Amino acid sequence: MPATVDVYGIYLMSEDTDFLYSTDIIDFGLTGIKTVEGVDLLASFSDKTIVEVMVAWRNNKREDFRDTKWVRVSPEGSCSPIVSGVEFKVSVRMIPCTDVSLDMITIRWKLVDKRHVRGLYQTTGQGGAT
Repeated sequence: MPATVDVYGIYLMSEDTDFLYSTDIIDFGLTGIKTVEGVDLLASFSDKTIVEVMVAWRNNKREDFRDTKWVRVSPEGSCSPIVSGVEFKVSVRMIPCTDVSLDMITIRWKLVDKRHVRGLYQTTGQGGAT
């Protein structure tokens, strides 16, 4: 199930060479365990820019977030940081940040824990994802 996340979050620059963007907490409106299978970026950047994605995840609201390793994004804007959890935060890093823009993040995910689902479920527009 792809979920498009509106680009709202924290944007940081260090020494005017790095672009770091992090989303708020995303749970897709469901309390069960989900698996993030991929992240697609609608972004523009030069061929010399290194673009990476990291997903922070946790299995319980009382736990601290744990981070995946930074995964390199393809020139088409796709990567596969496969991770399972209940809540997620996605971070994008671009080095150097000259003439870069990030317009949209699409998260490809699937629901693996359906214990709390009764009947049909809809995830569009819930939990920070549209």
